[in-house]
This record gives sequence, C-alpha cells and structure tokens, in this order.
Amino acid sequence: MQEHSARGGDALNVTLPTLNYGWLASTKGVNYCGTYFSTLTSAKELASATEELALKLCQMSPLALKRTRDLMYQMEDMPFKDVPETALQALSAAFDSEDGKEARAAFIEKRKPKWTGR
Repeated sequence: MQEHSARGGDALNVTLPTLNYGWLASTKGVNYCGTYFSTLTSAKELASATEELALKLCQMSPLALKRTRDLMYQMEDMPFKDVPETALQALSAAFDSEDGKEARAAFIEKRKPKWTGR
C-alpha cells in the first residue's frame, strides 16, 4: 500500500492480510524534513508499542486531539482548495485556546502542561 502526501512524507507500507489484521508490518519513507524513517514492529511487540503510543497521546491536550480528529474528518470531503484556510482557522483557534496558552507557558517554564480542555 502506498501513501502520498501533498508535501512529501510519502511512505510504502507492507501489510500482511490475515496475519496482522491490516497493521503495518513495515513502513519506509521520507519525513517532511527530509530524514528517512523506518519502523518494524513484530506481532509480539505490537501490544507494547500500541500502549506506548497511547500513553504519549494521553499526555497531549484533549482539546487539541479532539480538534485534530474533527479537522481530519471535516477535510476528508472538502475541496482541496479549501483545506489551507480551514487548517489555518483550526490552528488559530487552537493557538488562542486556554490549552494553547498553557502549552506555550509550560514549554517556556520547562514543565508539563496542565490541560483544562478549554
């Protein structure tokens, strides 16, 4: 399976039907910054890798995660010409939110953020 992004970050994904239920067996590609990435997770390591990712997601702003998910669904059926403005509006709203301000303050103060969901 191939994935092509508008600005790079293309990837070639190999899935093993009925063996890994559609999970990626291997991904190789190029990040937007030009570095290469390669991830290989065995079936035995899949549960722990998934848990590790879930724990990272749990540390992120719930508001930002919800808005990102909503934006992805919204853009799915949107004409491509409308995507940049829609994404900019979403970014501006996130930047102006209480969680956005908390993220910047926590970064400057070198501490973990305290999310409010607002």
